[in-house]
Amino acid sequence: MIRNPRLRRGLIIAAGAVILSAWAMVAATIWLFEPSVALRTGIVLAAALLTEAIFWLGAAYLGVTMFDRFRIWRRKPRGGKS
Repeated sequence: MIRNPRLRRGLIIAAGAVILSAWAMVAATIWLFEPSVALRTGIVLAAALLTEAIFWLGAAYLGVTMFDRFRIWRRKPRGGKS
């Protein structure tokens, strides 16, 4: 879990920049080079997989943060003294 807000913000900005640059390269490649359908499909697929991977990493980080925040697995049993 990342506790430093500046580092967290920097990682979010970096992930957004990677996604934005991937899709900008897709647009530039399609506009400048007019690739074949197969090459266009491959370029879009690569950018989509990159975007999907970054979203899944973000979801995993949020899930771990939630479990750590609520301490679900470390709850004490109710009732009685232990």
